[in-house]
Amino acid sequence: MANFRHSKRETATVTDKPRYVGREHRAAPKRPNFIPTTPHYYGYQWIDKDPDLEFIVGLIGESGLSPEDIENETARLNCKVSRFTILNWIYGSTRRPQNYTLTVVAMALGYVKTWGEASARDRRPFRVIGGGR
Repeated sequence: MANFRHSKRETATVTDKPRYVGREHRAAPKRPNFIPTTPHYYGYQWIDKDPDLEFIVGLIGESGLSPEDIENETARLNCKVSRFTILNWIYGSTRRPQNYTLTVVAMALGYVKTWGEASARDRRPFRVIGGGR
């Protein structure tokens, strides 16, 4: 009678197929430059949060109002912004919210967004980076 019992060490060879390795044990893939060279690039892709969003979140923190209070204040302006939207601004990964929503929340906090005429220094032409053909 033949003994068919082998230890794992004896049966494993170098030519065996590698076993599955979970995502947490793999090296992170290399990411390409965030600006694609295709014509489908229509706007700036925010790496960080929108500066206006950071400003409004700072105003929310200074006001001491809860997201529910802000939701009620925006409802009084007939432009209700959900408390979950505000919570996503504060704790979530929202990077680029709608400008209208930011404006309504700022109005509920007592701030108004105004447009003013740019000075001559602000009207500088854009500089082309990389030689631009």
